[in-house]
Amino acid sequence: MAATRDPLRTLCGRVGLAVSYRDALGELRHPPVESLLAVLRARGVPIQCPEEASRHLAELERRPWQRPADECVVSWGGAAAKLVVRLPARLAARPLRVTVEREDGERLVVDSRADDRVERARTRVGRASFVASELRFGRGAPPGVHRVVVESGAGAHELTWIAAPVRAHALEGAALGVFAPLHALRTRGSLGVGDFDDLGVLVDAVSRVGGDCVAILPILAAFLDEPFDPSPYAPVSRLHWNELHLGVGSVPEAEGLEDAALRLGTAAAAREAQAAIAAATVDHRRLMSLKRGLLEACARRLFTRGGPRRDELEGFLRDHPGVLEYARFRAAGERLGRAWPRWPAPERDGLLPQAGLEDERVRHHAYVQWLVREQLGAVAQRARSAGLGLMLDYPVGVHPCGFDTWRHRSCFMNECSLGAPPDDFFRKGQGWGLAGLDPGAVVRREGLDYVRAAFATSMAFAGALRIDHVMGLTRTFVIPAGATPADGVYVSMPREALHALVVLESRRHGCAVLGEDLGTVPPGVRETMRRRELLRMHVLELELAADRDDPLPRDVPADAVASFGSHDMATFAGFLAGRDVDERERLRLLDRAEVDAARRQRAALVKRLAARLRVRPARDTALLLERVWSWLAASPARLVIVALEDLWLEPEPHNVPGTGVERGNWTRRDAHPIEEILENPKWMATLARVARARRQSRA
Repeated sequence: MAATRDPLRTLCGRVGLAVSYRDALGELRHPPVESLLAVLRARGVPIQCPEEASRHLAELERRPWQRPADECVVSWGGAAAKLVVRLPARLAARPLRVTVEREDGERLVVDSRADDRVERARTRVGRASFVASELRFGRGAPPGVHRVVVESGAGAHELTWIAAPVRAHALEGAALGVFAPLHALRTRGSLGVGDFDDLGVLVDAVSRVGGDCVAILPILAAFLDEPFDPSPYAPVSRLHWNELHLGVGSVPEAEGLEDAALRLGTAAAAREAQAAIAAATVDHRRLMSLKRGLLEACARRLFTRGGPRRDELEGFLRDHPGVLEYARFRAAGERLGRAWPRWPAPERDGLLPQAGLEDERVRHHAYVQWLVREQLGAVAQRARSAGLGLMLDYPVGVHPCGFDTWRHRSCFMNECSLGAPPDDFFRKGQGWGLAGLDPGAVVRREGLDYVRAAFATSMAFAGALRIDHVMGLTRTFVIPAGATPADGVYVSMPREALHALVVLESRRHGCAVLGEDLGTVPPGVRETMRRRELLRMHVLELELAADRDDPLPRDVPADAVASFGSHDMATFAGFLAGRDVDERERLRLLDRAEVDAARRQRAALVKRLAARLRVRPARDTALLLERVWSWLAASPARLVIVALEDLWLEPEPHNVPGTGVERGNWTRRDAHPIEEILENPKWMATLARVARARRQSRA
């Protein structure tokens, strides 16, 4: 790949593949030719060997001239749309008609002569000459995703126009939030895993001490039977929700069912259920099975009794036909007993039986999706009335065997998975096993509709939304099937269209947006985030300086959400004790000399941090934590997030990247129920003092 004029290099550039990149260690890397060819094929270029590159390049260069216009245009802040129209030279002087069908139903018709357009280019394709000219229209149109039809002598061409506000919904003032993964939350009456009732209790508690929001991990639909994957970052769908978090006690049809269900059946089954509820870790599979039995009984009651709630459910399904389609998908997976790539051809290709609510499996999945929207909506409303609201989390990819890749498979690069290149922590890179969007599909109507609906699904209930790995709006790192992460390839994304959809839905739902910008950040990403009012992350654990007398960073950005750590990093107590260094040693990411050096460096850093914040002795961890939180609270950051579990100095993280279910990721329950936290005067006083420091920073 060293030749400057290599046709394969040029072809990759045209398709948006990087033939070289610098990893986080500063090393220049060149993906192998086999990886480039595989990703080209995944992008729709049927190339088998480098010698075919010239032929495919010529075809790509002809392709834009084979249609009058692109499939998507973007405009910002009420500016006119700029549409480049490409026509044979013999037709270029003829009038054009552009019809805009706006979201609000209004129609706009633009009749254009040749002198209304600015010529941009002329070229020959085979024996024909073509002219590209720019036409502007639609100044002052309301924000939305509008349909555009261009009619010319060459026929009619349909495209999509995204008219977006310039900036996302702004987060005003200086807010304070509490981070608490929902699966870990518990009250004394919880059924073994945090639910929306528990979340409501925490929302009220945070509000009472002066906080503004509660931040949680993704709560989207998950595979909790077969295939089993409890990771909140491997959702079955970004359009539907995880029913494991339903508060069964708040379901109107559940009166009297919960206790009865635990008494019915064999004594062994009852003991197993009670053991799962009382366990120190979340057994997702057993708890989902227990809750499913309860919820199926609730659904039977609803359909047996009929009445207003059944009418409400059926009305909801008429208004949300995608929910019934999702329910049929989940029912088909249960009936066939395997993931959709191994289904028989008709079902695999989208032809499911048109079963309705008479099918108990379909009924269950439709019913629980309705319940989640009821309960999550109620908690979200409580949170918004108390302050900023809930902060939800939007995963960068989806499970490759999930609903989204089945229903919207043309939107995904199904022959590749997402990951990350080598960095200081993972020197061989990371493979996440997630399906990522196909850049070409995003600008087609189905792709735009899917992405927009995915953002809207979460933003409808969120006061703020964290976008996991926000660099994915600009480029994604993909790993071909069978390749290692070190052989992955960066693929450019249609960032104007993706940012426009984020901003549009943010403003529509009054939802602020935080972009997780940790790791390898390409040039221009943070500038785009500033321009679009997307907040960045400032994680103190990464910003502490081991080589300065003052280990604290010199400033915290005002356009940031600041915290000590994150769900993928050591807890406060774990960091002080060097638990993350221990994990890197266990994973053989550091050799003995590097481990010893890291431990010495960490001990010195903690000592300097304690001295800087006037904590003596340095081992007074609780006081040091409060001083760190108060230092962050006094910063200009737009939002400061504190982790609930740091109150009791929890040493174990929720997730260790690079490990799986064998590590117990995503299963740790909080060591204390919410009632016990509320009854602890020391912990509540700590939160109240940090909230007071935050309020003072607003003055």
